[in-house]
Formats: sequence, structure tokens, C-alpha cells
Amino acid sequence: MQYALNFLAWTHLDAGEVAMAARLLDEDRLIAEAAVTSPVGFCKVLVVAWQGEERTAVELLETTTRLATAGL
Repeated sequence: MQYALNFLAWTHLDAGEVAMAARLLDEDRLIAEAAVTSPVGFCKVLVVAWQGEERTAVELLETTTRLATAGL
């Protein structure tokens, strides 16, 4: 479900519907909290960047990169 929400968020982002994409990612976060897991979040950095939150976008990108390469 979380991956589907991220793919749908990406589609809305491509259509210029940043607010809808953000709402879908909030659903991802809520599911993650309920399941005691992490949000998928791969689209989150794009939504945050489109919202003009440069510092948050950079932090998310750095965190994602660090987590993705931790086992390499």
C-alpha cells in the first residue's frame, strides 16, 4: 500500500498537484506509524523541494543516501 501511495503521489507531482502528492505521502507516514515501520518516502524529497523547502529537501536526500548506502 505504501509503495502504491508513493507512485500515485509521484503521478500527482508530475501533474503539478503538489498538495495532493503531499497528502498521499501523509497517508504513507500514517500507515508506517500504525505498522511500526518506516515510510517509503522516495517521493517525499521531491514534494518538499517543490514546496520550496530547500533545507528539508537536502536533509532528506542526505539521509536517504546514507541509509541506502549503509551496507555497501
